[in-house]
Amino acid sequence: MVFPLNKCSLQEGRDNTEMILRVAGQRGHWYLGLNDALIYGHHLSVSKARAAILADWGSKRVGKWTSTVHMDNRWKSGPIRRG
Repeated sequence: MVFPLNKCSLQEGRDNTEMILRVAGQRGHWYLGLNDALIYGHHLSVSKARAAILADWGSKRVGKWTSTVHMDNRWKSGPIRRG
């Protein structure tokens, strides 16, 4: 698929090893895994891959971003609706 860059945005993923790509006018989103990422022909660490992508992407298309993702370690599961 090909999308105009001005319709795309990046956001934090579910943890620090991924990013989320969203496209205006498209349902859903795509998870971009950063583990063992290949950037410009080089395998980079998660933090270096994220930094390289963000540097090239440009701040205008980057959504809410924090330096670290904080997750509540007490969370084990979500509500389940049965029957």
